[in-house]
Amino acid sequence: MKKLLLFFILLLFVPAARLSAAPVVLLRNTDALLPLTDLEEKHAAIIRMPSDRSEPVFERMVARYMPMATLTANRNAEKVYSDYNLFFLCIDRNEEAEALRFLRAHPRVESHAILVFSYKPAPSLISSLKSLAVLSSDNDAPDRLEKMAQMIFGGTALPGNNAAPIRLGYASPNEMGMDSLQLCTTTDSLIKAAIEEHAFPGCQLLVAKNGKIVLEKSYGYQTYNELTPVDDHQLYDLASLSKIFGATLALMKLVEEGEMDLDAPFSTYWKSFRRPDKQRITLRELLAHQSGLPASVVPLKLVRNDTTFFAQDAFRYTPNDEYPVKVYHNMFLKKSYRDKLLQSIAEIPLRSKRYRYTDLPFMLFPSVIGQLTGTSYEKYLEKEFYAPLGAHLLFNPADKVPLNQIVPTENDEYFRFATVRGYVHDESAALLGGVSGNAGLFSNAGDLAKICQMLLNGGTYGGRQYLKPETIAEFIRTQYPQNENRRGLGFDRPLPGNDTLSMEECYPAACVSPDSYGHSGFTGTFFWIDPDKQLIYILLTNRVHPTRNHPAFFDSRIRYTLQQAIYDAICEDPKPTL
Repeated sequence: MKKLLLFFILLLFVPAARLSAAPVVLLRNTDALLPLTDLEEKHAAIIRMPSDRSEPVFERMVARYMPMATLTANRNAEKVYSDYNLFFLCIDRNEEAEALRFLRAHPRVESHAILVFSYKPAPSLISSLKSLAVLSSDNDAPDRLEKMAQMIFGGTALPGNNAAPIRLGYASPNEMGMDSLQLCTTTDSLIKAAIEEHAFPGCQLLVAKNGKIVLEKSYGYQTYNELTPVDDHQLYDLASLSKIFGATLALMKLVEEGEMDLDAPFSTYWKSFRRPDKQRITLRELLAHQSGLPASVVPLKLVRNDTTFFAQDAFRYTPNDEYPVKVYHNMFLKKSYRDKLLQSIAEIPLRSKRYRYTDLPFMLFPSVIGQLTGTSYEKYLEKEFYAPLGAHLLFNPADKVPLNQIVPTENDEYFRFATVRGYVHDESAALLGGVSGNAGLFSNAGDLAKICQMLLNGGTYGGRQYLKPETIAEFIRTQYPQNENRRGLGFDRPLPGNDTLSMEECYPAACVSPDSYGHSGFTGTFFWIDPDKQLIYILLTNRVHPTRNHPAFFDSRIRYTLQQAIYDAICEDPKPTL
C-alpha cells in the first residue's frame, strides 16, 4: 500500500510527457552501419517531404554532423538523386503514404536511406522497406528527433547499446556538471553588452564539456545595419586560427609519419633558407616563434610603386598564366609578385633568437606541405582531416557558398576598396591567393569543435585515429620555457603564473588549467581547449567590421571575461538532474 501511495505522489511531480514517452527504437541497422563512420565516402542529402513540418528539427541536427544537400521529395527527379549515395528522411505519421509512394518510385533512394519515424510504424511497413537503417519514436518532440540524429552519428549511444559516443553530442549544461542558468544568463549579458559597445556586430559562441556541446548560440547581426542575423552555420574569417586548424594540423601529421623532423634545419625542406643566417633554423623554432624572424613583412609595399599607387603591372581584371592569383573579385595578381613575397621571407634580416610572434614561416608551410605530399595544401587538409571529420572549413568561400552565408570583415579602404567578404582579410594571405598557413580559412564554431574534440580525445574522432596522442602532447607542450616563451608548436599556452594575474593582465582568463592550449585571431576569433576540465570554448566574431581601428573589442577583453564566466558556471559538486 505504501509503494502504491508513493507512486501516485511521484505522478504529481514528474511531468506526464516524461513518464509516457517511450524510448527510441532501432528497428534496423544493416551491417552495423550506425553509428556512421568514414564520412568522406558519403555524399549525403536530406530529403524533405513536401508536407514536412515547418521546423525541421531532425534535419538541422543531422546537418551539424556533416555537410550535405537538402532536397525536396520529387518522384520525377531521379537524376538529382543519382548524385548521392546516402539519404536521410524523417517521416511524420501524416506523411506515411506520400513517403511510401516516393520511396517506391525511387528504389535506389530507398536502398541507400536512413529512415527516422516520429511515431511507431506498423511492423509490416518496416519489413516491406529495403532501407539501410530505421529508427522510430512514439512522438515527434524536438528532443526526440534531435536524439535520433545524434544516435545516427554516434553523438550518443544507440538504443540498447552502451558503447561510448564517438562524436560530439548535445546535452544541457546541468547534465555536464555546469549551472545552466548562470552560464546562459552571464554569457548572454556579456555578449549583448559587447555588441552594444560596438566590440563586434555579431558572433558565434560554443562551449563543450565532457564530449557534449552544452552551449551553441549566435548573437547579433553580420553588420551594424542589422539586416542579416548571424546563425550557427555562417562562416567567419578565422584569421590566425588558420595556423592551427590548417598548417599545424598538417605538420603534425607529416612529423608523425616521418616526412618532416622538428629538429632538422627547415632549409632541408625549403631551399630558399639555405643562406648563412637561416640554414640552421629548425622547424621546431619556427613553430614555437623562436627563430629570430620578425613578425611579418609589409606585403602591400611589394605591389606598390610608391606609398599610394599599385605598380602598373601588379594586377589585372581577368586571369591568365601570368596573372593566376585571385586576391578579390576581378582582381588577379601577377605571379612574380607572389613569388617575390615568398622570397622576401628568405631575405629578411633575422633578429635575436627569442620569443617573437611571427606570421612568416606559416606563409611558407603550404608550399612545403604540397611538395612533400604531392598534392595541394587545400586538398591535403580536406582529404586527411576535414572530409572524414565532417567539418566544413574552406579557403576562398566566395567561390563556393552563397555570400549571405559568409560574415563580412573590414571595409577595406587601402587595398581592395570594398567590403571584404568571402576573401581573406589578411593582406599577406590575400597576395598568396587566399591560401596560406597564417590566415585564409573560414568556418563556423560547430565545425571547429570537431577538430578541438579530436585533439582533446588524443587524436581520435568518429571511430578514426587522426593523430597519435604523443604527437599532440609534443605539439601542445611549452617548448622554450627557459627563454620566457610560453608557446607550444603552433599552439598558444597560458602566460607563466597566469592564475596569479588580474583580469587586466592575464592571458587567457586566469582560471584556465596550466596544461590548456588554444589560439587567437586578428578578426576577433578565439578557441581554447582545457584537458583538465574536458572543456572547449570557441568564440568567432568579425570585430574588424567596419574597421579594425576601434578599441571596444580589446577594451572589453570579451574573449577572457566570457571564458571566466564559463569556468565560473562549472559546479564543484554538481547536483543530479531529473
